[in-house]
Amino acid sequence: MVTREQIEAKLRDNIPLIKGEKIAWSNIRRTAPELEITPNAEQVIIGSLLGDGSIIRKRTNCLLTFNHSLTQADYAFYKVNLLQKEGITMRYEEMPHSYRQGCINGRLIKDNGYARGITEVNVAFNKYRDEWYSPNKQVPDSIIKLAPLGLAIWYMDDGAIHYPTGAYLSTNGFNHESQLKLVEVLRNNFDVTARIHKNKDKEILFVVQKDRDKFLDIIRPYVIGSMLYKFGSYANTMTDEEYKELELELFGSIN
Repeated sequence: MVTREQIEAKLRDNIPLIKGEKIAWSNIRRTAPELEITPNAEQVIIGSLLGDGSIIRKRTNCLLTFNHSLTQADYAFYKVNLLQKEGITMRYEEMPHSYRQGCINGRLIKDNGYARGITEVNVAFNKYRDEWYSPNKQVPDSIIKLAPLGLAIWYMDDGAIHYPTGAYLSTNGFNHESQLKLVEVLRNNFDVTARIHKNKDKEILFVVQKDRDKFLDIIRPYVIGSMLYKFGSYANTMTDEEYKELELELFGSIN
């Protein structure tokens, strides 16, 4: 009989499962013990849910999934590795460009492909589904747990530098109440001032200019090289030695 360890090994190596293994894996997932969600894993989950992540229910239990452009495959794989280091079984897959095209507002949009991370199905993810969806995804009161790693994941997912005035966080998928919670948690947890800006008929968050560099200092130790384009010219204001020292102090525990 195929074991959980054998299947997990194939999934880690991105080896497709055969029919019998798929059935066995489905049964194993439904009876798997509840995962321990570590503090680092929770920050990756929270940051992803603020950005491009989703919690999907599969029958009784749930999983976390996140998609990124194929040009951000390094970043998607980085998140997969972070969660695997915290004991969560992950599947990583890439779909090459030219797979499909679509239309948005009457314009033809070419799909440049995607890189995807998918966790195992586990009861541990159910609470995130219950907290974040009612029925659409909104920000729960538990957002007060947001820490620098989660903030960095959120920014790498949905943030952008805006010179010379500040930085944006694309929160247009959330309602006004959620926006207010995010403004409050940025102020209370990080001493960063953000304002709600109208973007057509939606709202986004804007980190004000006076706090932009403080905000970027907080998240930089968790930002991989391929995502430093989101820092603009600020990415070059620290020497390699300064960055390595800060990274060791704040980020060493999850390297």
